[in-house]
Amino acid sequence: FSQSTTIDGVEITVKAEKEVFPEGAVLHAEKVTNAEDKEKTQSAISEEVQSVDTAKNVTKLISFDITITDAEGNELQPDTSKGEVKVSFAQLPMVTEDTAPTQELKVFHMDDSLSEAKSLDTTVDEAAGTLEAPAEHFSLYTVALLTATAEDGEASVTDSEGAVTYYDTIEEALT
Repeated sequence: FSQSTTIDGVEITVKAEKEVFPEGAVLHAEKVTNAEDKEKTQSAISEEVQSVDTAKNVTKLISFDITITDAEGNELQPDTSKGEVKVSFAQLPMVTEDTAPTQELKVFHMDDSLSEAKSLDTTVDEAAGTLEAPAEHFSLYTVALLTATAEDGEASVTDSEGAVTYYDTIEEALT
């Protein structure tokens, strides 16, 4: 199974070994635009990140509700006993070769209530601009850009959509 879909320029691909999904399975994905869902996701991911490393903050994130359906449109979950499933994201605006050494890209899987985020083992290919992570269950996946914050002279800018970008100095934030 290997299918891709592109939403707002971001290419989402789900690949699975034979028999993980039945014949005729179809990939669906939607970008999460609901403000309340975005807020819950941001909060859950921030909690998860802080529990692992208090020096890291979520600076940008983008979420997609990914589902796989059978030929009749019924939602499916992968049969991971038959093999592995990977979800990958390409052409993300936040994946560039200029990603600072203090920055890290991670894929998170959200539970259905959006109250808990699970950090996934993420493989980043900066040259190709792709991220890949294992998928065991399909629902909401979020790609987050994490930034290690400097203790001295840290500044942040919040844009109109509520995304926060952190800078090492106030001068950098102003420019």
